[in-house]
Amino acid sequence: PSTITPEAFLPNDSPSPTENIAPTNSPVPANTPVASCGHISVRFNSYGNFQITNNSGSTAILTSMALYWHTIYGRWNKISIGEVIGSPNEENPPATHSFSGHMSNRTFRPGDSKTLTVDFQNGVKGGPYAATFRFDNGCSHLARN
Repeated sequence: PSTITPEAFLPNDSPSPTENIAPTNSPVPANTPVASCGHISVRFNSYGNFQITNNSGSTAILTSMALYWHTIYGRWNKISIGEVIGSPNEENPPATHSFSGHMSNRTFRPGDSKTLTVDFQNGVKGGPYAATFRFDNGCSHLARN
């Protein structure tokens, strides 16, 4: 069987793990106000924590998260921003979780900075992690350790 690694999430010219990774713009319908992707940042903070900051002039809502983790951590159980916003219940990486509900916790108004935490069956370890965060404005951000 093939082995999926964090590199599967990364382009060939990816920066080193300590560098911030530039976001990508995705098309959105015409006349839709959008936050500048360059002004929304996501960075790996510490064990299972990602800091999401919106320094744009528009609100952005987190719509989904794709995650790679090491299988020794077991099942991907929870995603929290202040409270549980998702229960992926995924056993095998990589996995994607699309959000519904908990809109206030997933909404990033201009100037907001929130910590998103992932939780696993066997506890949270140091990595490796690779996560892609997608927002309603078409922005997509990759963070890894």
